[in-house]
Amino acid sequence: MKGTADPSDSRNGIVLRDRAVRLFKFLRELARLRRRIVRDLFEYERVVWFHDMPEYKGCFSILGLESDTSQDTTWLEVRKSPEPKRPPIPTACQRWLEDTDEDNPEAEPKLRDEIPTRTSHTPGYELNLHPQDEASTPPVERLSDHPEILEKWDRWKQDYWRPWLEAHSRWKAADDIYCKLFSMHQQMKKLAERYELLLGLGLLTWETPNNQVIRRHIVVGDAYLTFDANKAKFELQAAPEGVKLHFEPEMIDQNYLPPLNQQKEFESMLGLVQESPWNKDETDKILRSFIHSISPQGVYSDSLSPPDRPPKAPTITFAPALILRQRTQRSQIQCLSSIIDQISKGGNIPSGIEILCEEPEQVEDSDESKENAGTQITDGTLYLPLPTNEEQEQILYQIKSQHGILVQGPPGTGKSHTIANIICHLLAQGKRVLVTSQTPRALKVLKEKIPTEMSALCVTLLGNDQAARQELEESVSGINQKYSDWNPVQNQRLITRLEEHLYELRKDKANKERLLREQREIDTYHHEVAGGNYKGTAQQIAQRVAAEESKFAWLEDTIENDESCPLSNDEFRELLRLYRNLPEEYSLELKKELVNRELIPDMALFIRLIDDEKKTKQALSECESQRGSL
Repeated sequence: MKGTADPSDSRNGIVLRDRAVRLFKFLRELARLRRRIVRDLFEYERVVWFHDMPEYKGCFSILGLESDTSQDTTWLEVRKSPEPKRPPIPTACQRWLEDTDEDNPEAEPKLRDEIPTRTSHTPGYELNLHPQDEASTPPVERLSDHPEILEKWDRWKQDYWRPWLEAHSRWKAADDIYCKLFSMHQQMKKLAERYELLLGLGLLTWETPNNQVIRRHIVVGDAYLTFDANKAKFELQAAPEGVKLHFEPEMIDQNYLPPLNQQKEFESMLGLVQESPWNKDETDKILRSFIHSISPQGVYSDSLSPPDRPPKAPTITFAPALILRQRTQRSQIQCLSSIIDQISKGGNIPSGIEILCEEPEQVEDSDESKENAGTQITDGTLYLPLPTNEEQEQILYQIKSQHGILVQGPPGTGKSHTIANIICHLLAQGKRVLVTSQTPRALKVLKEKIPTEMSALCVTLLGNDQAARQELEESVSGINQKYSDWNPVQNQRLITRLEEHLYELRKDKANKERLLREQREIDTYHHEVAGGNYKGTAQQIAQRVAAEESKFAWLEDTIENDESCPLSNDEFRELLRLYRNLPEEYSLELKKELVNRELIPDMALFIRLIDDEKKTKQALSECESQRGSL
């Protein structure tokens, strides 16, 4: 456990170490309280027993007669097989066949003792009723009168039905296991972070004196299930990281467990064969020793089948099984116990734990911090490849000055987006970043958000399966390849070119921000025009002019903004004086409605109309004189 502080044997160091130990003990006990003890394995999601594997084509078990446990790496193999077709019933026996249960194809067919007699003129099953007496009993045929039918039936059952029934039973057992493995694989594929797949050995069955029923394996190890969809084949093997067999005695009360030193001895024995679960001799010896240390009545059986009911005496049966269950907090408890042991033995205490233990003034810079101090970029630049906002930038600023920060938020609020930006920013500063999560799914979401250029610098481990290990190897090999291809001179030229481009972008951004700021200042500047009659921003003055447009629409404004006034101040005062001294009749005339200028004809038209009027009046006068002379 790598730490940053080196507490001395002084009083402060002893107090700090004691607080750290008590902190992790509290976390361990809290994890134990949240852990639900399962005493019956049938409460698990799925259980597949090895003894249920039939001897059928497409099925293989490492415990089979033809298996070599020292060489085989596959524990189980199950292929999907077609259902055997049911043999057809002899034609002569079909009339005598009883109705069968269609839901149970393995139900044994039977013949009736008697059937109605067929009529001589109509095929089928019509009855030969006597029209004189409809209530009379119809004639029947008895099976005992047809020994040839019984002989054919017995021969068919012996030669066809019973071989088919045996083959169908084995097929059904194999198909049931195939369906169970399919369900297990689907659940592991969808919710791998929630479930774990285990191999169980040594089934403890016991009805304890306090009436607790225990039916659970005492030894478990990690298993790995693969599915070939093209071949419709499942294979069960050891997990890529190893089987790691270990004891799980938490379902047994402490009063019945052997002493602690003896438990550690059993764990040491199991550690020697933890990658060899099918070493039957060694495994039997460990399981037999364990059950004999629990009770003088303890019994061990190397049978592959579990007992029908829990006995009064504690009994361990080899009975291997494949188990799918929800993940427990066992690994978390073991990790906390290991930390407690290391700190108690004088291990260094990390600076983050020192802060939680209320001794922040004693925290010293770690070697990693000193190492990164020389490469840290201090120009205040935030290297964020993804869009960001002020809150996300504030998180980065706090990281520089705080030992740790907590960011909370419901799903969809941008936490993964922010973490991706933080990773890229810290990597750009030459720092190392470790990202962990309780579930691989969260890490996969985060990986998709990191740009491709940055993900090439990341060592990725997103699970415990073979695909995750392969991805880890590819990421490490990619980093090694980049390291071997590194050209300092060429990369320095690229850095210089990018810095110049970044400078130009920042300059262009500053100019645009300046223009935008000036435009905003124009919009917000306070103006006074028309001798102070119009005050406010340009927008406010424009709104007022628009509101008063109907009042001053008759006055055509043809004056440009840059034109000067044609009258001086004295001339304008004189014009105003003359206007005020106008006689009343002139004032009334000026207030009259003006004719629209567009309706006034031009000069030539006006003269022509006057001439036409004169000619018309003269013609009218001549007509009136002639009418008076008549």
